[in-house]
Amino acid sequence: MKNLLVVLLLVVSINTFAQDSDSLFNQGMELMKNKKYVESITYFKKHLQYNPNDVIAYNAIGAAYVEMKLYDRAMEYFEKSITINSNNSEGYSSRGAMYLLFNKKDKAEMDLLKSLELNPKNITAYITLAAIYITSDKTEKGFEMFDKALEVNPNAADVYTNRAAVYLNNNDFEKALSDVNKTIEIDPNVAKNYYFRGTIYKDMKLYDKSMKDYDKALELDPNDGELYVRRGILYLKMENYKKAVEDLEYGYKLNPGLKEQTADYYKEAVAKLKIKN
Repeated sequence: MKNLLVVLLLVVSINTFAQDSDSLFNQGMELMKNKKYVESITYFKKHLQYNPNDVIAYNAIGAAYVEMKLYDRAMEYFEKSITINSNNSEGYSSRGAMYLLFNKKDKAEMDLLKSLELNPKNITAYITLAAIYITSDKTEKGFEMFDKALEVNPNAADVYTNRAAVYLNNNDFEKALSDVNKTIEIDPNVAKNYYFRGTIYKDMKLYDKSMKDYDKALELDPNDGELYVRRGILYLKMENYKKAVEDLEYGYKLNPGLKEQTADYYKEAVAKLKIKN
């Protein structure tokens, strides 16, 4: 449960950062949207040379480091944003999410409550508090946080995604599907929504439906190596070993770091393909 929730929570949405009039900042945001995180950080830092107290830029750099899984660096920039402006709600909610990742739940809760004190409409803070409570066996309190987030914005897709993750963890597939279908209704062009629904279908052993969603996810984001790897693993389950090997190898080409994590699936697909041939 904890790992699933944290993965979802730390996909920090770039939409949480207000647009800036500075062209360097906006170029950095565009690069983040295209998953060019190293380049985006370069532009944000150039922006900070002219605007050294812009907490939005510090938070954006932190978000880029989160996407790169460089969590210590991310924490450094979230803390800088708070040092510059102690009334910075996004800084506290982002640092709170990092504390949760580091399993420092007491510190995480303090930061998130502070974030909501500064901005009672901070949906990310409610979602992260929900994760803290649910992973601390306070499920009812966690769902209350989801409800409060939806009171702020009934169309907040990230709330439905995280709640669906909880339902999936509890094998409540129908409720999980209901929530992820809502995210697709809200954001029909977001690849991760289809990937998540495909994962639910996979766990339900509805492999054809799962494949259809993985295909849609890759149609929307054809440069995501992890999506290819996950589809390759699904092909393996469906005993299509040739396509499994092709997807896994292409996924590794796009994201070499995934090879070590999924090496057993690749070895199995290659071995079974040789037997079949």
